[in-house]
Amino acid sequence: MPEEPQPIRRLRTPEHNAKIGAAVAASRNGNWKGAGASYKAIHKWLSENFPKSGVCESCGASDRRTAYAFQHHGQPYTRLREHYREWCWSCHHRADWKTVRAHLRKTA
Repeated sequence: MPEEPQPIRRLRTPEHNAKIGAAVAASRNGNWKGAGASYKAIHKWLSENFPKSGVCESCGASDRRTAYAFQHHGQPYTRLREHYREWCWSCHHRADWKTVRAHLRKTA
């Protein structure tokens, strides 16, 4: 019994792949949640789209690991880079405790 011929698989060119990628990027993607994205998803998106410099924007330390810190507490998380600061853990922790203490003083 003769084998059936296999269909020819066409390889995509890099240009074609770029067009496909642009067509389904970000808000054009069916899985895009926009403002409804989780905390973790937004931080992942920020790290992918705004690579960290490794320098704390508060103290200027470059020998510590940095992370994005949201600056508009009490408001929904956004994807706007200007709403975040790249801080080392020490500055991030210090700022968070200032916010917590201020909140506790208001409610007491």
